[in-house]
Amino acid sequence: MTAQEPRKDSGADGRLNIQPLAPGDTVPKEIWNLPLKLVRHNAKTRTVKLANYRGKIIIFDYWATWCRSCIQTVPKMHAQAADFPDDIVLLPVTHESEQHIKSFLVKTQSPQIRQLEKEFETVVAGDMLKRLIPHQTLPHVAIINREGVLELVTKPPFVNHELLNNLVEEKDYHLSTFQTTLDSTLLSSNFQDRKLYKPVYYSTLMGYLEGFINPTNEMVDEAHDIRRGFFINRPILRLFQIAMRPQFNMLMPSRRIFVLSDIASIDFLRDGYDYRRFNYSYEYVLPKSTKDDEIKRRMLRDLTDFTGYQSCIIQRELLCLVIRKAIGSDIPRRKQVDSAGVILDGVLAFKRVPVYFGHSKNGARNHLRATNLNALVHVMNNLKDSAVPFVINETDIDYRVDLDLPDKLADIPAFMETLRKQGLLVSLENRQLDVFVFSDKPIDRKKLMNASLRLGKYSYVVEKEVTDE
Repeated sequence: MTAQEPRKDSGADGRLNIQPLAPGDTVPKEIWNLPLKLVRHNAKTRTVKLANYRGKIIIFDYWATWCRSCIQTVPKMHAQAADFPDDIVLLPVTHESEQHIKSFLVKTQSPQIRQLEKEFETVVAGDMLKRLIPHQTLPHVAIINREGVLELVTKPPFVNHELLNNLVEEKDYHLSTFQTTLDSTLLSSNFQDRKLYKPVYYSTLMGYLEGFINPTNEMVDEAHDIRRGFFINRPILRLFQIAMRPQFNMLMPSRRIFVLSDIASIDFLRDGYDYRRFNYSYEYVLPKSTKDDEIKRRMLRDLTDFTGYQSCIIQRELLCLVIRKAIGSDIPRRKQVDSAGVILDGVLAFKRVPVYFGHSKNGARNHLRATNLNALVHVMNNLKDSAVPFVINETDIDYRVDLDLPDKLADIPAFMETLRKQGLLVSLENRQLDVFVFSDKPIDRKKLMNASLRLGKYSYVVEKEVTDE
């Protein structure tokens, strides 16, 4: 065969003719011997073939450098596969080029990738494996069983130790088919051969539904003269937020009071959150004429009636951190620059994939770089590992600035002193605020208006209920 002649099993462009696989299909013989290039974190490369892993379970974990959710699931996927070293091979697969991945692995500050520096390696330029098992979204997982058959395709959140153990031991397992959205209704009629003469109206609350991540949609169905909405696998706090529609972010610890027997369990941002227990699915199908306010009132009633949780919004005085510009101070204006934003531990925050920037010129690892002070307010009011009183910006600074921040943002004295040295004064003052109250017992508004409160990690709590945490 000359250099110009395509292989017999190739198309006119010389590419291998690959027929997409569906679950139950066998991986073709020619695929097993195709070379796959792997890149490691130290930029070393090696070439393998699927045939090297014959007789083992092979997991393709499709990802890309721009896919934040892909990267977030990397440690979990590696940890689960590591529990079965003699039986399972995990192969991350990206369509991106070898050079791009080498550069990414050197520069990335992603903690998920960094913690796996010694183990992480990925197939690069994996277009062939993408054509073999097509998918429209990332992340995506495909599992080849010991017999070389495509066993299943799914998403990383649905891969767990129990599933992998059953595959290794060749036991029966249950895995719901992944769905990106709800293409029918949760309570679709079982009588498909019956003619309905009127629309079916209802609202319903269910628990966690396997096979979905968290699709959400609200729409008007003109053909059936209905309004329909669904919120699948959403934290109970999110559902209450949707129903109440407050004019403030009630998920901030400094703007909510929890009166709960188990405060930590309800906060979906914490590690170890039990989503199967505390996530719910809500759906409504109502007449098209139903107003938005009426829909949300119904939703709030349903959540209250069926979950046992109580909620309300009260107005009361709370201690706040108020930022003002010191008299006579000069806060220089900065121009727009690349990598402008909030730098936390040397990393440019709030990017799809973290980007390392470094310390400020004064050596601060946390700092603002050519960005608005409101970005600082957002960070302070949404700290994940601790909480501070609600932060209010009362400066007249409406332009981009550079600003050093303390190493521990929740250290209020250090925060005050660091800003004071740069011409900004921070004071603790009482302010009247709207506050979200969430309880697993009837709420005594009058008592809460005058109760002594303490700000904990997740929320304010009534003083006598404060624990060491």
